[in-house]
Amino acid sequence: MVNLMAVDAQRIMQLVQSLNQIWSAPLQICVAIYFLYVTMGVAVMAGLAMLLLLVPLNLLIARLVRKIQVKLLYTRIKRGSRSEHMAT
Repeated sequence: MVNLMAVDAQRIMQLVQSLNQIWSAPLQICVAIYFLYVTMGVAVMAGLAMLLLLVPLNLLIARLVRKIQVKLLYTRIKRGSRSEHMAT
């Protein structure tokens, strides 16, 4: 039971961080690209193109990590239930 509460607390903490990144990450990227453009000129467009090309790869990796996290969570739950059965 304590393990499940710890997992819930961790997920709430991750949610708060993710909600903050939803609005701040695009703003930070836009401001950084603007400052780089002012400093370097058109050469920034190559970096921007790479950034846009790597978005699908990032999504693929995020999905893979999510699947691994779900498997890990189920493994922890099974281990916790086995421990409870042994204790009773």
